[in-house]
Amino acid sequence: MKLSLKELTDVVASHLVKEKSGNATYTPTFNDWTGAIDKIGKFVELTDDYEDEAPELEGEALPFGKSIEEIHEDLILPYNHDPTGAGALTPATSTFRPASWSYPLVEKTFKKMIRRNFFEASCRNSEDFATTLANHVKTMVDSRVLWRNQCKRQLLGNAIAKIIEQRTAASTYTASTVYAVGKTLQSTSSSKVYGIVVKAITSASYALYNTWETNVANGFIIPLLNIVYLPRPTDTASGEAYLQKIKDLSEIASAESEGYSNNGNTMGAKKAGSLILYQKFGIQSVLDVQVKAGTIQLDQLKLAVNTIARKNFGTIKVGETDYTGKVYAFLIDPRGIKLHNNYMNSASETNADGDFENDYFHEQDTPFISNNTFAVVIMEE
Repeated sequence: MKLSLKELTDVVASHLVKEKSGNATYTPTFNDWTGAIDKIGKFVELTDDYEDEAPELEGEALPFGKSIEEIHEDLILPYNHDPTGAGALTPATSTFRPASWSYPLVEKTFKKMIRRNFFEASCRNSEDFATTLANHVKTMVDSRVLWRNQCKRQLLGNAIAKIIEQRTAASTYTASTVYAVGKTLQSTSSSKVYGIVVKAITSASYALYNTWETNVANGFIIPLLNIVYLPRPTDTASGEAYLQKIKDLSEIASAESEGYSNNGNTMGAKKAGSLILYQKFGIQSVLDVQVKAGTIQLDQLKLAVNTIARKNFGTIKVGETDYTGKVYAFLIDPRGIKLHNNYMNSASETNADGDFENDYFHEQDTPFISNNTFAVVIMEE
């Protein structure tokens, strides 16, 4: 008899009932001949493989001191040679950008219990038991991996927040006013132009340089350029504008530059491939699909950047303002952002009376964010 496709569909639908799979309760069946319970034929526990998604942000272990201190010495200018050597003993005191410190986080504990004589009862054989026990331990390891992955995402978010926060704490530049090194100022001519004082503005200096423009021109104020406001790539035009901006920034990073760090210091060139461009999910697909062949591609940049997609950058809040949805890319020198593990210990203890074992992971980390490395936030206004 010829079977039609409609008949085949109906027969299979009535045969392969969904209630036979994935039920939350177990109803035993009995063998028609022996009367014994039909045995479970397979025991399954599916697991996923979780890996460190940001090994480039993993700092070296800190087994002893747990805090990190960062200093950055200024570069110097030459002076005309004096053949008399009259100034040989005159001190040439170094100057530094404002120092900063990174402190350890609260120690965290991962804890799981193994109840004796419980897994054995649910397993069919020793192989099932070994697999179940290994997976039980693996969930602790995977939990730690996911924890550290999110810590690294949030570390990026914190670095972004510090860049944004620097502007929110700025004062409007006022003539004939003393400003210390490290003070962030807002231009009198534009609400979107910010700068950082890198040479102290004193009564002696503002007698000569008493406007925003003259202080910038003479190196007392360095304009901050580490936030770029750009529409999120959604089509060919916005995708091309985004790629062109990345190319421009990578070229800037290839030579000495100022204004691309929180300290405004002069930074030297970075070798090709040393910068990392973090992008939120969804950006690369627009670039791949919407940006036409023949336009600038990331792998054709003069100074190559390593592009990495990220689910998110954690939560980016400055005061009561949430910038989480506005920031979609972050171009950095990865030396300046690291998560350092300063303590890691695994231990177990047996409770003989309760007949169970507790397993532990203890962990403490120090998050490091540099104020002196290249870092540019790309966001929507």
